[in-house]
Amino acid sequence: MVGNMRNTSLDNVKTFLVLLVVLGHVIQSGYSSESINFDESLLFQVIYSFHMPLFMAVSGYLFDWEKPASPKKYLVLLIPFFSWGIINAYIDGATFFQMYEVLFELITKPDSGLWYLFVLCQILLICQFVKATGVRFRHSALTIISLIFFRALSSPCQE
Repeated sequence: MVGNMRNTSLDNVKTFLVLLVVLGHVIQSGYSSESINFDESLLFQVIYSFHMPLFMAVSGYLFDWEKPASPKKYLVLLIPFFSWGIINAYIDGATFFQMYEVLFELITKPDSGLWYLFVLCQILLICQFVKATGVRFRHSALTIISLIFFRALSSPCQE
């Protein structure tokens, strides 16, 4: 891209992915019976096999190494994530005194509806760490750190 010109191809990809997210959720809500599992739908499996990894790839493509991440960027990602988790917990009957447990659960098992915001925040932190350390081979370092980081985070989630 030159200057501030928008890449309409990326806009089209993002629009397509948003439509796939909506379609995936429609499929999930269509299988309200406990005897039918939406995971068995071939269309659902195809959509969920690539739509979120592609969302992350587009976000990575748009990442600007030269622009430092401001605290506002982290807040834009984390406030909706934690707010949604707390609201959902409250709707499900959690009390004020259970919010510590709710927050701990959100951090250790970020599987609420907005989990991808938490993951994007983690990726941003990893990128900022690699940039701050001046690592020469950024992509290799990011791959190794990401694998270690996400493996460490996934361990407590095993039940």
